[in-house]
Amino acid sequence: MAEERNLGELTLVTDEGDDVVMVAWLGKSTASAPGDVLAPVLLEAADRAAAGKKRLIFAFEQLEFFNSATITVLLRTVRALRGRHVSLTLRYDDSKRWQRTFFDAFSGAGLDDHDDVRIEAKRS
Repeated sequence: MAEERNLGELTLVTDEGDDVVMVAWLGKSTASAPGDVLAPVLLEAADRAAAGKKRLIFAFEQLEFFNSATITVLLRTVRALRGRHVSLTLRYDDSKRWQRTFFDAFSGAGLDDHDDVRIEAKRS
């Protein structure tokens, strides 16, 4: 059963399947300090994935925008997951230029060099 969390203009929908925990990002993440509300949701999903030995997917395809404060939270979360034995996939829409630009930079920063982190481009 999907669990929806409304965080202002951003909605995170967490859904758990047999081998995956997916967090779909919908709307816009524009809060100036999103860490207090965003990080706990992401880490809770990571804990669920770790407990069930499932892959964690952050699905950004339907996200309209996120600001630099959100990027900071996302980067910290990815780094924090390395010690939790969670396989993470960051999935984005390659047809959205702003998403492609960010995830190219994310990849260039070496955060996907870890075996448990993958970045997947999808096209809508």
